[in-house]
Amino acid sequence: MSARFAFSAQFWGDRAVVCRAVEEQPGPVVEQQFGEFHSWTKALSFANKLNEGLNLDPLEVRQIVTSSLLATASLLEESLNCRRQWNTAALETRAAQSRFVMAEVTLALSFCRSASLLSRPSAQRVHLSARNALQRASRFLGVYPDDDPQIREVASRTHELAAAFESLRSSFRSSSLTHACWPECWPGDPYPTKELERAAKVREAQSIALLCGRAVSQPLLCMPKLRKAEPLALLSSHTLRPESSEL
Repeated sequence: MSARFAFSAQFWGDRAVVCRAVEEQPGPVVEQQFGEFHSWTKALSFANKLNEGLNLDPLEVRQIVTSSLLATASLLEESLNCRRQWNTAALETRAAQSRFVMAEVTLALSFCRSASLLSRPSAQRVHLSARNALQRASRFLGVYPDDDPQIREVASRTHELAAAFESLRSSFRSSSLTHACWPECWPGDPYPTKELERAAKVREAQSIALLCGRAVSQPLLCMPKLRKAEPLALLSSHTLRPESSEL
């Protein structure tokens, strides 16, 4: 069974038109085939004649037109709700992206500042990771405006990373960077020679000693060659033993 419809009169600027309303469907819709009327009264009179031809009494016409208007109002409300939900989702998405980019940039900045303590292969990996983080942060800042506090914070941290990245890149070009001040290997890196493996183990022992609060007798990364058992002896001599007064 097809839905019932009725005709009504509506204002159209300074004139009036005849509209058709389908029961419980959004509307009414302007019937352009009937043209425009100079007054709303004339349009209503024409619509009443059309409704009489459909055997509709005024009460039925009112019910059909009212249900059509309510369907339109419901559709508009759903549209506005979807728009508000979309705006909320967009804000939440931007906030999540801001937190991710901030964490990535902060981590890259920390690695750049500590690159001088790493082996050259590790520092090269830090250099590559920092460059990628800098590129992603730049693309992110290019999408969103800087009127948001989170975006401004990300921009400030990105500027710090850019400065640290340039400093790290210049250190790779520096001719003063020698094997003595920048080791070739740390534990976990591939060891090209036995000498580098021994030096890496010495640095590991020294690092643990420093973390335990004990000073080392020689500068970090500049220890002489030791025999295989000496790094363990060095570690044992600098291991922190809890005293009874500290318990």
